[in-house]
Amino acid sequence: MFKFRLVVVLCVALAFTWSGHADAQKVTVDVHEEELAKVLDDLGKQANVKIALKGEGRTPVTLTLKEVDLETAIKYVCVSAGAEYKKDGDAFEVNNPNPLPGELEKTGTQSATTDPNLLLIADFKAGGAQNNLGGHFGTFNAGKEEAECKASLSFVEEDALERKEGKAAKIEFDNPGKPFWSGLWLCTNEMQNEDLGAYDRLVFRARTESLRSLVLVVKDRTAKDDDSNEGVGTILVAGLTEKWQKFEVPFKDFRPKAAGGHLNWKSVRQFVFVCYEGERPSKGTLYLDEVCCAKGSPPEKQ
Repeated sequence: MFKFRLVVVLCVALAFTWSGHADAQKVTVDVHEEELAKVLDDLGKQANVKIALKGEGRTPVTLTLKEVDLETAIKYVCVSAGAEYKKDGDAFEVNNPNPLPGELEKTGTQSATTDPNLLLIADFKAGGAQNNLGGHFGTFNAGKEEAECKASLSFVEEDALERKEGKAAKIEFDNPGKPFWSGLWLCTNEMQNEDLGAYDRLVFRARTESLRSLVLVVKDRTAKDDDSNEGVGTILVAGLTEKWQKFEVPFKDFRPKAAGGHLNWKSVRQFVFVCYEGERPSKGTLYLDEVCCAKGSPPEKQ
């Protein structure tokens, strides 16, 4: 469910066009870490419509949608990529200004954190699909057909630390049936697995409009596919409220899914925030901010 693929990327400007009618047929999207340009290429061919892409075309997209109208598909593709779109008649234009790994320093989106005990993974300040380590993040869906569990990602002018120019991630989820979960995946780095051996806990800030608990998942480099147990650890985090709170989760508390297994914190590739409240339908909104790893004694003031 939380698939990750290493991709070597270059910054390019791309434009793809087709002609036709947007309402000709329903379209389907089922991709994991696929390049934005290729996703739009496939959508254009399915619906025989005109789509233009401006900006970066290699931003990865992870999304599953079945038999939806074209505009809905483009909307959620843009959410996953951190891009925007506009419609003119039957034509669509997608604009993706987000940089790729290696361009963070040039665009000034790197963390300004100077605390040597913290490693900032994502503060969502840039409002795009790239985190502070050079990796990407996006939502994932689960289930099939009428019981499909869905999540969408957007960014709000809100900040857990009350900074004037801060933003937070807003995950809206709807889990009507089995498996009753969806959520947000966050890759540490597109080019390599992250060595977190010097740190001892995951720290993040969260609030919710309905969810009272969530499941955290970590994957190291030995996790082979979406359904793998090897190299995967989980933990339940409870106590979420409508107010911003700081959560600190020790690495040692993550439980390996594989019997007798262990987690390699020196080669971590992904964290996942799963919206799940047991074997029952759930719907609501989760806000996340300031996801980082920490070491040493926690400060007295949270």
